[in-house]
Amino acid sequence: MKHLITYFVLFAFCFVAISQNTLENSLVGYSIIDIKNNRVVAERNGDMALVPASVTKLVTTATVLNVIPAQKRFETAIDYNGNIINGSLYGNLIIRGCGDPTLGSSYIDSSKERVFENIVAMLERNGITSFCGKIVCDNSLFPYNGERGAWLAEDLGNYFAAESYGFNFIDNLYSLFINSGSEGSNADIVMCVPQMPELEFINRLEVKGKGKDSAYIAGMDFCNIRVLNGRMPCNVNNYKLKGAIPSPADVFEREFRNYLISRGKWIESNKPIPLNNRNIALGVIYSPMLQEIVKITNHRSNNLYAETLLKWCGLIRGGCATTEKGINAVMSYWSDMGINMGGCSLFDGSGLSPKNRISPNCLSNILCSVAYNDSFRMSLPKVGTEGTVRNFMKESPIAKYLSLKTGSMQGVQCYAGYYDDGNKLFSIVVMVNNFKGTRKDIQNEIGDFIEKLINNN
Repeated sequence: MKHLITYFVLFAFCFVAISQNTLENSLVGYSIIDIKNNRVVAERNGDMALVPASVTKLVTTATVLNVIPAQKRFETAIDYNGNIINGSLYGNLIIRGCGDPTLGSSYIDSSKERVFENIVAMLERNGITSFCGKIVCDNSLFPYNGERGAWLAEDLGNYFAAESYGFNFIDNLYSLFINSGSEGSNADIVMCVPQMPELEFINRLEVKGKGKDSAYIAGMDFCNIRVLNGRMPCNVNNYKLKGAIPSPADVFEREFRNYLISRGKWIESNKPIPLNNRNIALGVIYSPMLQEIVKITNHRSNNLYAETLLKWCGLIRGGCATTEKGINAVMSYWSDMGINMGGCSLFDGSGLSPKNRISPNCLSNILCSVAYNDSFRMSLPKVGTEGTVRNFMKESPIAKYLSLKTGSMQGVQCYAGYYDDGNKLFSIVVMVNNFKGTRKDIQNEIGDFIEKLINNN
């Protein structure tokens, strides 16, 4: 009873500075557990199913590190089928996707050109100096039927809503470069990188003001129309607006063909090319280790990486790399580990879906289960210095002991992770839904709450 009274006194004390309007009609839940002593430090609405936003990624990444070895590297196989005549390959060059989200990714030491150079080097090691035929990207490992985790229609087509396919490339993103003039004038699309000739862009951008912008790209699956909405500043050149590539495999095939042409390694021919009965291996492109992919996922809150990890969970535990199988794998794994998943209802692996629900106790108990998994712990950004929490609690003396993942969307602010000063080791989950004030206010008050709670325990 003493602890229960303490929880509510702390809550009232720590959040007293928030205006009544900020928390009016809001839902607040938290669960803090002393991991070493298996003791509940503080809890409020611990079993309430709340919108988690991107702290959902903690569930996904904790699961994948328990079902796939942390040192695992994923393999994109490069094969060919055809004949080599005088150093020229006549046939098909086959790129077998494994879902690797890091292929050409800007989040690692890679690029489109480096991937192409790697493949050309494989060809040359096998005595192939030029190529005539088809470039075929096999993305069949991840079946895709338009399943998008109940994401909002307004998010589809936007850069942060890039889908994960069996073949991913350059973060599945393209960039539009746009020039604007005076207020009220039309914004002009200058170029698209990489080129996306299959897409039709409808420009509804409003040119207004300076500095602030709200521009975004919207577009539905299985539709090649993309609509540019929102506002961009006046008198800006090469304003960059990013969108999600609907078919990374097609982009790779087109871009690699252009790369070979530019280097004199492509032979044009309209004649049928005979193929063999089997494919011959040329080499493999390896991803970074899984633990590094997980670190990028949590440090950068990368939705594409998270959705890929979820599908890999589905492949390993359910035999099929779909979102549905991945969710089933996550739910069944933690249920088998003895964690009550009754407060958890997932629709994706990244937290982009507003339909996701996780209870503070559920997430806090999962964090307790992986508290001694070094790969997972290292994936969380350090408060005040790294990732999405680099500006959170920056002046707090306890910041250096905190590693937290953020989760935010309209009306939602969540933090989850660990406090570890070498003596205390706490799991921390704080979730606020339906707040009305500014995000800065709610972040500051959550930070004050965490600091006072730690100092009083």
